[in-house]
Amino acid sequence: MRTPLSLDRYLTFIDAIVAIAVTLLILPLVEMTSNLTSDEPFSEFVLSTEAITKYGSFVLSFVVIFRFWRVHHRLLEPIESYDSVLVGITMVWAMTIVFLPYPTALIEIYDTDPGARGLYLVTLVISSGCLTALSAYLARRPALFKEGADVEAYGDRIVPSAVSTFLLVAISLIAVVVKQINWGALLLLLLTGVLTRLVNRWRHRRTNASG
Repeated sequence: MRTPLSLDRYLTFIDAIVAIAVTLLILPLVEMTSNLTSDEPFSEFVLSTEAITKYGSFVLSFVVIFRFWRVHHRLLEPIESYDSVLVGITMVWAMTIVFLPYPTALIEIYDTDPGARGLYLVTLVISSGCLTALSAYLARRPALFKEGADVEAYGDRIVPSAVSTFLLVAISLIAVVVKQINWGALLLLLLTGVLTRLVNRWRHRRTNASG
């Protein structure tokens, strides 16, 4: 068990890792301007196919990292201490965040290659899986929570992470196998909220029935 001060320092370190990873996403866009001269029309440069591809990759990965960080932040918000398991899961999760700029750069070059898409999506699956594992573990460790925290309600937070992980696995398979769909498979993530509500309703009905 660790003290609240140690936890604050640890979370600050994790936040710094995420901030650096987000910052690295902009480097491919900056590198595009290294050999740029005023002879090339501005509109042709910013609206070129290469630039648009890089814009899309940047926005996609920025939103993904921000969303994962937000989930991680909410999971640890009611925590006042930590243990080695929490640290281990979080460090694996942080590793996926740091690694994400690499497959992001690859899909800018090999956008239609199933291997590049697969590497990117597998990274997302592992990252989301870590958050699911973390939420499931914390739901069974009430000693880590702040006094007065609703540990029982915390169990509901496992569902959205688990649903997101399940959908990302499905998306990875579809995006790699069905080339025509490509990144359109990511639209399945829009079902996260609906599926989460359905699963939580089922869980509550089952709990009430057994009670």
